[in-house]
Amino acid sequence: MTNRDIVLEYLTCFCKGDISGVEAVLALDFQLTGPLHTFKSRDEYIQSLRENPPKPSRYEILEIAESETGISVFYEYNKPSGCLTIAQFFKLRGEKICEILLVFDTKNFS
Repeated sequence: MTNRDIVLEYLTCFCKGDISGVEAVLALDFQLTGPLHTFKSRDEYIQSLRENPPKPSRYEILEIAESETGISVFYEYNKPSGCLTIAQFFKLRGEKICEILLVFDTKNFS
């Protein structure tokens, strides 16, 4: 799989609420930084998802940009409570996602 395929697999699994699928594409030393939470390991992030699982939702890719250091994805996340525009920057290593920077407007979060 390409890095792009891995990132799209992550998004698909997350939006389906498939936590095992999300876990499968993350490195053990995974880190996520976002406006609401910061996670320092894959286990910490997965535990959070298990405690508060994402509801199955649709998403629509607006733009994907790739560089030597990572992939940026801009998409509309259509949650049951409304649409949220999200930007995520992914760093990958060894066919695993090792870092995500998550950006969205928290005033639209519910």
